[in-house]
Amino acid sequence: TDGELESVAVFRDDLNLHLGEDVVVLGFPLQGLLGSGPQVSAGNVSGLCGLGDDSSRMQFTAPIASGNSGGPILDSGGLVIGLVCASLNHDHIRQGGGAAENVNFGVKAALVRTFLSTAGVSPSVRAAGSSRPRAEIARAARGFICSVRCEG
Repeated sequence: TDGELESVAVFRDDLNLHLGEDVVVLGFPLQGLLGSGPQVSAGNVSGLCGLGDDSSRMQFTAPIASGNSGGPILDSGGLVIGLVCASLNHDHIRQGGGAAENVNFGVKAALVRTFLSTAGVSPSVRAAGSSRPRAEIARAARGFICSVRCEG
């Protein structure tokens, strides 16, 4: 990673997700092609589980691409409710004669918080507040996200 982070991400205290709730996703999709800075997209919680009813995952509609993985999924107040982990394989679906867009998955915050606690990290947690404009959420999140590059 490059540099120090200005702030830390804050998780939503309430671990319950709600179908249809708005989300904001930040990451570094297709870095180099789309630019080197963070990108933001928005959508909603479209499912409370992942593939095969995996209850540790959530489904969301914010557009993502390679490079978004590990990025935060934020609620309408800017609090972390999950981390981006996967997208449905569009080519596989098309080969079966179907179509699906923006079917994406994230690890729910409950599992992320458990992982951090097990690793000896006490995550910052706060009760949900009022909704904020997306631009304000994105500005604040830029202080706690960074690109992680793996070279091999």
